[in-house]
Order: sequence, then structure tokens, then C-alpha cells
Amino acid sequence: MKRKGIFKALLGLIAVLTVFFFPVLKSKAAGVKYDKVIFVGDSRMVELSDLVANDNIQYIAKRGIGVNWLKGSGYPKLQKAVKKTKGRKAVVFFIGINDTYHIKEYITALNSYYKPLKEENCDVYYLSLTPTTSVGKTPSKSTESVRVFNAKMKSGLKKGIRYLDIFSYFRWGINSVDGVHYTDSSYGSIHRYFLRRLKKYGTVKKGKYNWEYKDGSWYCYNRKGKLYKSRFLPLTNGTCYVNSKGKKLANRTFTVKKKTYHADRFGIVKK
Repeated sequence: MKRKGIFKALLGLIAVLTVFFFPVLKSKAAGVKYDKVIFVGDSRMVELSDLVANDNIQYIAKRGIGVNWLKGSGYPKLQKAVKKTKGRKAVVFFIGINDTYHIKEYITALNSYYKPLKEENCDVYYLSLTPTTSVGKTPSKSTESVRVFNAKMKSGLKKGIRYLDIFSYFRWGINSVDGVHYTDSSYGSIHRYFLRRLKKYGTVKKGKYNWEYKDGSWYCYNRKGKLYKSRFLPLTNGTCYVNSKGKKLANRTFTVKKKTYHADRFGIVKK
């Protein structure tokens, strides 16, 4: 009888724990929903912005820049952007390829930005540098230099800054047009990888235009998940066109209503 009583007591305790504890686990796993993601970076972020335009994703980027731009122009622009945006934000730094030898300056700068960004309701991420291929006479951009840079960045950043290791994801190779900048498909993989890793912490609020790279092409969906088809859509630096299957046209000439257009490798349309 005593054993039965103990057994019933244990069952009761388990029931209580199930009711009160498991909802907490479920809530934690669900993560947060970001109202905006802000990328900060160099030319590779500029090119990604040419491919992906979403009203809930913002890019603060410039070609050929490094840590001096980050401290002098990039961070002040970021501060203005986060103050203008209400709600929860994810700030993602993808920068460093142009001056990997300034690793100490990058670590000092990013660590100093962490606290003020957290006070503005931002979660801070650093997306590791990706592998390079042929870089000619620029050893600071070699894959070995990138590997060293990433290792020091990972160990030197504050614990609150979430380091996302995309280098390992591409360790077997990445398609490049010049050794440093990537093809449409590689940028698509970078974008897809980031969103997948971000799900560990939260998700991005759906915008009017939500781009997804799959099966070798870019597709765009509205807030309800409906695919845009047979229409022009806005990009960061122009417009693009998606055909009757929803595929964004790129690097080709096409005709719409008897008018001829040409889309460059990013899909930006010119008459």
C-alpha cells in the first residue's frame, strides 16, 4: 500500500512538472520575432542587397571599406537605423575581408558596440568571413588569412555577440567570380544559411517581399506566403522581373508586353 501511495505521489509530481515546466521549454524554443534585420558590411553585403530586397531587412554597406569606415561612418549610420526602428532588431556584421590584418581593431570596435546596441533592443551577430579562392597578390585575403581572422574574432568577441560560423559551411568550396565576390547561387546559399541559423534564436517578421533561394533560382513571397508571378518587383538598387513560375530572371534579355528588357546577373532590369 505504501508503495502504491508513493507511486501515485510521483505521478502527481510528474503531472505538475509537465503542466508548468514544458510550456516554458516550448516558449524558449520558439525564440523571438525580429521586426528588422540590419546587415553591416562591405561589397559582399552590397551585392547581396542587390539580390534581396525586403522591407524588414536593411543593409548598411559600401564597397572597398574596412574597420576605419566601420568606426567613422558605418556605426553612426547603424545607430540612426536602430533608433528609427521600433521593436526587436537583429544586427549582423559581415565585414573584415578587406583588412584582415586589423583584427584587433575589429574586436575592440564590435565589443564596444555591444552594450549600446543591446540597450536599443538589438541582438548582435557576427557572420564569419567566408573562404576565398584566387586572390592574386593580396595575401591578406587568402583563405588562410580568413581562417586566422575568424579564429581570433570568435575567441575575442564578447559572449553576448553570437558568432555564426559560415566558413565551415563552405569549407569544401564556394563559387566566386573573382576570388572574393560570389555568384548568384553562392549569395543565395549565404542568405539561406543565415536565416536557418537565425532560427535557433528567432525569426524575421514577414515583410511585403520575402525572397528565398531554392533550386538554383530566387523566388519572392508576400506576407501570406503567396508567390509573386509575372510582374516587376523592387530591389534595393532597381527593379527585377519574376516570370509565370515566380522565378526571378537574371543575366538575360526578355520581353514583357512587347517591350524588351535586360536583366543583369543580379536580376536588375534595364530597358
